[in-house]
Amino acid sequence: MKHKLKISLLFSALLIVLFSACQSDELNVNKQSQEIDKVSASELLMLLKNPDIKKSILKNNEKRIDGSVTIDSYFEKLDFADYDNYTLLFSNYSVESPFYKTLVVTIDNYGVENGFYVQYTPTEENYSATQPFNVKKFMGQVDVTDLEGNPRASWMMYNGFVSDVFEINDCETTISITVIPCSHGGLHAPGETCEGDFANDAYYQITIHVSCGPQYIFAGGYAGSNGDSSNGGGTGTAPSSSEVFYGKLSLEQQQFLDNNPKVKSNIQDFFSKFSYANQIASDYAKKMIDEMIETGLIFDVGRSFKSPVNIDVTNIDNSPEGMKFKKVYDKLTDIPKFKELFVKLFAENSSVNTIFKIDNLPVDGTTQLVASPQGVITNQITIDRNTLLTSSDIRIARIIIHECIHAFLNVKLKHPNIGMSIPDINNMDFTEVINTLYNGLQGNPAQHNFFVDHMIPVMTEVLSQGKQVLLTQEQIAKVDNPEESGSFIFAPTNSIPPTNSGIPTTWIWSDFFKYFSLEGLHMADSFDTVYPINSVERYYFEQYTTRAIIAFAP
Repeated sequence: MKHKLKISLLFSALLIVLFSACQSDELNVNKQSQEIDKVSASELLMLLKNPDIKKSILKNNEKRIDGSVTIDSYFEKLDFADYDNYTLLFSNYSVESPFYKTLVVTIDNYGVENGFYVQYTPTEENYSATQPFNVKKFMGQVDVTDLEGNPRASWMMYNGFVSDVFEINDCETTISITVIPCSHGGLHAPGETCEGDFANDAYYQITIHVSCGPQYIFAGGYAGSNGDSSNGGGTGTAPSSSEVFYGKLSLEQQQFLDNNPKVKSNIQDFFSKFSYANQIASDYAKKMIDEMIETGLIFDVGRSFKSPVNIDVTNIDNSPEGMKFKKVYDKLTDIPKFKELFVKLFAENSSVNTIFKIDNLPVDGTTQLVASPQGVITNQITIDRNTLLTSSDIRIARIIIHECIHAFLNVKLKHPNIGMSIPDINNMDFTEVINTLYNGLQGNPAQHNFFVDHMIPVMTEVLSQGKQVLLTQEQIAKVDNPEESGSFIFAPTNSIPPTNSGIPTTWIWSDFFKYFSLEGLHMADSFDTVYPINSVERYYFEQYTTRAIIAFAP
């Protein structure tokens, strides 16, 4: 019985579908984009050694899609880097046989031969087969069987794109899709307009893994009943990735994208990394469009997808400080734990809409509640311009994390159970927000636990996971080998308060990330309880945070 796919990590068979787009005659960049050749069944039979494949060719050689009997059938041949692909569409759609069926033969560079059938069953209402079959626009079910008719893979297609993949006969199946953008610049997806005199040579690589049977490589693209190669997927324009996603949007969503070309371009860039056929990414993009319509904000979909907040960076320009912010933020989004920040801290993952700005501030950063263009209450995080220009990447990352947590707490403060006014919230610093949210815990160990058990470990985990991303090898070497740089950490004396003994001690990264995470939180009531004044812990907090500013200075 067929049922929806459950992703599996172990696969022994591979099915690759390549939909290639047309290419400029001047530049032959991708071999996938070349002309389709015609190879007769007789010629192919002479090349083959596998008796089962030969038998299947002879069986279908006389049955042509127009119903006539001919001496020889012609396969369409596509040459790829690792294999040659031969496709024969031998069964056309009819009332008696409401599907299209192809015989596919592949021969790889090592001489390994494989043959299988691919059947396309349209599911469109009132389907008309009067036009030649066009795989780029196909909507329906695709079934792959071996030459004996045993099912090997099955999936649904929407306008030429794979949607739902099914398991068959205990064979586990999964799919991954990669968009290979146009090589002529602009990151155009297949089917989109290329600049200048070039044709778009972008294509899709669709990998379908099946846990049973031999390796299947299906190149797609064949002429159709009239032999016109423009109807296939080998030449001509590839299926537009945008068409699939755009066609599933509501009228309001479509109009929003039409009226906001920069948003449309941002979403196309997002799908160049995640694919329109990725259901999670597709659902997320539609959700973000709805959020933009409701709030009037313009979110960066790609950055938001990998963040704990929905991020609007339209106010961040390409000035030196703007570029520095984007560089560090992108590094943060490459740290998986960053996206999980609110889950780890508060056991929830509510969407927090956030506008980022850069301005001249007396502090490193601030977070306030403001009204969006549509009047929706939204967080606005402002980072100090000079801090961006003079601080290390890891310090800027810590400030961003700190302000994102503040943004989440602002949302919590506006919760009906608390119901604070926006001016009250905006007049509170981070410490006051924490103390207000946990007002009943003043002096109680539970408040201390919020810092010790939640804030410190989570921020430490994010920053430590990003060590190789947020710090250069030169910066790391300064503290790992302080003899050369002079970036020593000194052990404390046994006195009260402890002072610098002048005796160097080893830089411990786990300690650094713990203390560094607390920078900006050291005025909170619970900090003095957990790290009392004149304690050794307080001494090391000051040592690590001070030394980091010097050692990691840009």
